Amino acid sequence: SGILRRRFLREQLGKQEALKTIFSNLDHGIIFHKSNGEIFFANSSAERILGLTYDQLIGKSSIDPIWKTYFPNGKLIPPEGMPSSIAQAKGEKVLNFKLKLHRIDNTWVDLSINAVPVIDPDTQQVIHTVVTIQDETEKLKILNSVESLNRSLDLASRFASMGKIANHLAVEIRKPLFEIQEILQ
Repeated sequence: SGILRRRFLREQLGKQEALKTIFSNLDHGIIFHKSNGEIFFANSSAERILGLTYDQLIGKSSIDPIWKTYFPNGKLIPPEGMPSSIAQAKGEKVLNFKLKLHRIDNTWVDLSINAVPVIDPDTQQVIHTVVTIQDETEKLKILNSVESLNRSLDLASRFASMGKIANHLAVEIRKPLFEIQEILQ
């Protein structure tokens, strides 16, 4: 019995270490919230993306005044409008929630957030919320650059078309002028 227990504990520890390795090597931030909304786990990507250390994250909740979050249109997101708060309150997944975060180092990041409640099968109550965070700042900068280039190309194309029209008009106007000039000479 003691040998089986030690083997079981070793297996569980191995699984726990494997999960810890996976979580720490993900590019996405992962945060676990308790049922009261407090953060009890955050991986290193969450720290990097949010601009806070592990110790600064633990114990915080999405209603903490440290978070300055905005919708992409610039409107402030109220604490109860945060994905983790919504998932916690409604017991439903919140997927692909876009927001802008003003970090404490005075930089901005564009984020895509998923919040998934973990429900106790017996009580049907939310016991944890798992939040994944993806930094989309660079992707959006590239998309904005591409859109800007497309607008510039469209404008250049319009000017080129206008140039062709102007050239055609100039030719058409010159014809009668040349004819008048020949008559006058």
